[in-house]
Amino acid sequence: MKRYYNILSFALTLFLATGLHASSVSDLRDESYAQLTDADRQVAAAMERLQNAYLVNKFSLSNSSVCYDTEACADLTNASVSTLITADTTLQSASLIASITTGFIPLTDTTSPACVSDTNGNAPLNSAGFSPCLASSANYPGYLAVEVRFKNSRQAVNISGALDGKKVLFLAKGPGINAGFIQYSSTSLPIIDRIGSFVCINTDGTAGDGINNGGRLGMIGLQTGNQMLVTYLPYQSTLGGLGSCLK
Repeated sequence: MKRYYNILSFALTLFLATGLHASSVSDLRDESYAQLTDADRQVAAAMERLQNAYLVNKFSLSNSSVCYDTEACADLTNASVSTLITADTTLQSASLIASITTGFIPLTDTTSPACVSDTNGNAPLNSAGFSPCLASSANYPGYLAVEVRFKNSRQAVNISGALDGKKVLFLAKGPGINAGFIQYSSTSLPIIDRIGSFVCINTDGTAGDGINNGGRLGMIGLQTGNQMLVTYLPYQSTLGGLGSCLK
């Protein structure tokens, strides 16, 4: 009888632990989904602003960065970006995004591409406003892009672990199914006249790299290992958005 009781107790404990774990993961997933949905509105707006700016300016387009946090503003200022817009305090407190940079990735970059975080846990930025470790001139020279950097838990205490300190890169493509990426080189200007969509680069990175530290946007570390919490997010723009990063 005692042995039967012990087995029953163990089974009940295991059942409760499994149920609590499932409930906790479900809660985390719901929280992450809601936060990603809110952030995606900002990303969609940034994509549409870049689309309109490219239509007007095309090859003379200037890079622009918007910061939503004092720390992020300081990082961009220290990188000597040419155009930096500081969001108003209301938007800063509401946003889970630290900063967004739009424009062309440099053809060459003297900033170290080493994936090593600074004292704030972020990879270094170049004067174009991009993180060379993510938006590498070696991999994407002259590409038209949007880089989104999320706040960390120090900057936004309620941020989900699936967004905490994450960085993603969007590369602009022309219109149509088989459209190419929009880019320029040292010998030629872009031949695509408008933006049709964006492709997301959402890398896992490695621990201490200042990019995603081993877990991409949408992923969270659990006792059982990394788990992708959110794998679907409706697009809020025809150009794309964070949903394309979660596949």
